[in-house]
Amino acid sequence: MLARPARSDFTSQPCSMRPASTRSSNLYSYFARLFNAIVPEWLSSLSFLCLLMIASVAAWAHRLECTPVDKGVNGWLVSRIDRSSLIARPAAVVFDLINEVAAYPGAFNWCRGASVLERDGESMLAKLDLSFAGFQSSFATRNRFIRPERIDLELVEGPFAALRGAWTFTALGDCGCRVNLHLDFEMAGRFVGSALAMGFQGLADRMVDDFARVARALPERGDAH
Repeated sequence: MLARPARSDFTSQPCSMRPASTRSSNLYSYFARLFNAIVPEWLSSLSFLCLLMIASVAAWAHRLECTPVDKGVNGWLVSRIDRSSLIARPAAVVFDLINEVAAYPGAFNWCRGASVLERDGESMLAKLDLSFAGFQSSFATRNRFIRPERIDLELVEGPFAALRGAWTFTALGDCGCRVNLHLDFEMAGRFVGSALAMGFQGLADRMVDDFARVARALPERGDAH
């Protein structure tokens, strides 16, 4: 009588007969064990976090659609922001709202503080303390204005290598206007500056939306020059 063969630890099915999910799982487990044996645990965790951060930053930058337009003073790309809103209020009313810098902290939670350091009939030197995307930052601009058409902005000091832009107000009849915020800016640092730049882009969106919301909540009234 022939002896019964010893039981094998391997499946009796050929590899091609095993379910695809089983083969994939075994293959994945093999490479996972190989990777863990070669790469230290802390390095694999760090690599995963870096990939996750890169993916998040790329998705955020794509969503914000900030356009690089030129090389800045440090040789890096200058970012451009163009945001606009249609508001059913006279241009002068919206102009006065945006030009009243000292009132920002009481109306907008992204502004921690605001002060007008100098002012005359055609310009002001204003400083803003801002909170956005987990950052807190301050900067000062020289604002030159022509009521109720435009407010030109030029950097005096802050976390930028350069910043210039303007608020413009285009009247649409007697009771409405189109408001546009245009900014070209370059952050002062390459790495932290990149994170600040994305946060600042998001803040620009929010500023335009918040000014439009507050303006629409104002009582309707005539345009007083």
